[in-house]
Amino acid sequence: DPLVDQAAKWEREMYDVRRPELRWDLNRLDELYLRFNTGDSYLRYGRLNINEGPLFLQRDGRMNAFVYQGLWAEINEYEGHALKLGLINGASPRGYTEWFSLNDLIGLQSRGKQPNGQTSDYLGTSGIKAIYTLGYENTQVEGLKIKVWNYLFDKQSNISWLQFDFTNHGYIAGLQYVHQQSTSFQEGLEYQERYMQPDEQANVFNVKFGYTVDRPKGSTEWTASYLKALDTGRFLFPRELGREDFYVSQPRSWIDGWGDVDVFMLRMRYKVKTEKGGEFFLDTRLSRTEAPEPTDRTFNKYGVSSFYQATIFPTYRFSGKWKGMDIGLLYIYKYTEDEIELTASQTFYNTNLHHFNLIANLHF
Repeated sequence: DPLVDQAAKWEREMYDVRRPELRWDLNRLDELYLRFNTGDSYLRYGRLNINEGPLFLQRDGRMNAFVYQGLWAEINEYEGHALKLGLINGASPRGYTEWFSLNDLIGLQSRGKQPNGQTSDYLGTSGIKAIYTLGYENTQVEGLKIKVWNYLFDKQSNISWLQFDFTNHGYIAGLQYVHQQSTSFQEGLEYQERYMQPDEQANVFNVKFGYTVDRPKGSTEWTASYLKALDTGRFLFPRELGREDFYVSQPRSWIDGWGDVDVFMLRMRYKVKTEKGGEFFLDTRLSRTEAPEPTDRTFNKYGVSSFYQATIFPTYRFSGKWKGMDIGLLYIYKYTEDEIELTASQTFYNTNLHHFNLIANLHF
């Protein structure tokens, strides 16, 4: 766009972001690993599609999803208990065809600003070699799922994630609490080279309440969620590695980069089995994000304004000879009130937009 001198990022990610001129060369070997099984447990080593926990998720919607390199193990020998261990030393992001070490990856995309307003410059500065992951899930109590996850980003930061999900006779309740702080190594770097400042400590709370109506051929679920990030620091998760999974997280709207923010969401999910055996899904969301001023980089890393967002995502999953295929149309509308004055750069691909994605997946 010549007005703001920026590329159309969502369309650009349909190709190879680093080499968009190679329009048809989108080949990438997503999975190649060794697997060792014992009982109900296993260990994998190599290039992996993990899709587990609140952070290392596939997040498709582009030609290439997020995939990872390293070791992943799951121990499922005791009923009601699951232990998950990971050591991630590389990844290939969505919109790329190459694999990267973590030190060459984190900071490859938009790095935003530091709390004092300086442009961040943390690509390749920390020497990060691995992300150590520990996850525990407990389902011993009927209707209650407890999740505890910890992610240690070598030399950068530590994220602890606690989550409770409860369902009973159609009623739904959920609680998420996330704490993040930097590692001591960051103190020895120049200010603009730090991924997270030593005095930043993210504290994020997210609650959810709802109700589900089940029918013979489907169900309808209504939920209301509220997220509060405290003014103790910004929640930071490298966008090159995926997108976080808060209750209020949704396409084109994430919590990464924000502190002192409030997010409200109403959501309805509907599914029904058709007479031909296929399944129809409808996911609709309406949210309000009340963010710090775009110029307040202490709690607004990417300078995004407050906004409303409506998301509508109908999907059809085929059966019979087309089994394994699903097709959906993602529509998003984002709007910021007129009284909030924004430059063209601040609105470009951030707000005041209509966005359409036609997404087809073939699973085999």
